[in-house]
Parts: sequence; structure tokens; C-alpha cells
Amino acid sequence: MPRIRVVVVKGKEDVTIKIADRGGGIPRSKIANIWRFSQSTDGEEENYSDFGIDDVCRSKLRGFGLPLARIYARYFGGELTLKSMEGYGLVAYLYLPRLGDNYPFDSVLVD
Repeated sequence: MPRIRVVVVKGKEDVTIKIADRGGGIPRSKIANIWRFSQSTDGEEENYSDFGIDDVCRSKLRGFGLPLARIYARYFGGELTLKSMEGYGLVAYLYLPRLGDNYPFDSVLVD
């Protein structure tokens, strides 16, 4: 499995979290769907999932994480953006406003 790289940086106005992977990315034709609830970039051929089946719509429960994460980011005055390179990987940026100066770090790299 490809490594995931995480960088956390404290700026003057924001704390930015960058998460990058080499998992193949998302095709541009499917990017608009990632912000819609109950959508997935995986096709119906997905059979390795542990997701349950919804009793109402009779489909797999998935596609809530990214829309909810963006809603929470915006609620707290930030933003969540994704940049995809199909065939290579994806980079997610989470920007959150600084709420004070009591952070024990200036930047963190997790590899």
C-alpha cells in the first residue's frame, strides 16, 4: 500500500493540514461527485467493503466523510480542498483559522 504523507503547519492566520497519497487519484469526471452525500468514486463492483446496506435505499452506506468534513471545516471558518492527479494520487488541504498561540509546534511532518 502506498505511503500517506501528512504535513501540519502553523501560519500567522491558519493551521494548514496537508495529506497526500499515491493511491491513483480521482478522475476529473468524478470530482464533482465527491462533495455530494451518498456518492462514491468506486463503482458498484466494490466488494471488499465493510459498509452496511441502508434499509431505505437498499444501497451501501458510503460517501459521507468528505461532504461532512467540508461542512465542519467551513463551520469553523476554514476550508477543505482536494487536488487530484488521476493515475498518481490525491492531495487534501484542510485550512482552519488559528484560535490562539498555545500550539506546541510550528510545523510537523508525518511520513
